[in-house]
Amino acid sequence: MMDKDSKVYLSGPITGVVDYKERFKRAQRELWSQGFGFVMNPAEVISHTPFSQMRREEIMTICYALMASCDTIYLLKGWRASQGCREELAYAKAHGMEVVE
Repeated sequence: MMDKDSKVYLSGPITGVVDYKERFKRAQRELWSQGFGFVMNPAEVISHTPFSQMRREEIMTICYALMASCDTIYLLKGWRASQGCREELAYAKAHGMEVVE
């Protein structure tokens, strides 16, 4: 069960979602308000890279590197429709991370 010491990775749809940065930021703020100190927001990290010029596989490599520092994956609304989220979930399960929706 996720506790306040959990290192949480946010996973949610990005491609085709106009307000994805706001959705991720809202989830991050909500978890912070609940006392979770470590919340990895990949949407924020990726927004500082030239991701529009990167191949999907390159972006996922960055996401996996971010996930490696976490013990929990927190799936945001709409994750099932996202191939990237499903891949992140598979990574999380393969690495023994807790899964929270």
